[in-house]
Amino acid sequence: MDKNSTSIKKKIAMAAVLVGAVLSILTFLFIHEVKEELWKQSVQTIIESTQQGCNTLKVQLMDDYQSMGTEGNCFGAAGGTGTPYG
Repeated sequence: MDKNSTSIKKKIAMAAVLVGAVLSILTFLFIHEVKEELWKQSVQTIIESTQQGCNTLKVQLMDDYQSMGTEGNCFGAAGGTGTPYG
């Protein structure tokens, strides 16, 4: 009976180690995926903010050029499109 008790304890210990290893692997994979997703979301947010800033700057520059009255004169004579952007 002592051998059966020892054998059962070993099986329980092995099962606990196996469950612990599986949980550790799943936890690692989950954390890795969340980290990757957060990184992508952060990059996307930065890109969107940069694009919004660029658009705002374009509008402000166009207003400034129009208020100076140089929109058609300066850029159109240089062979551009009549805007400061090309």
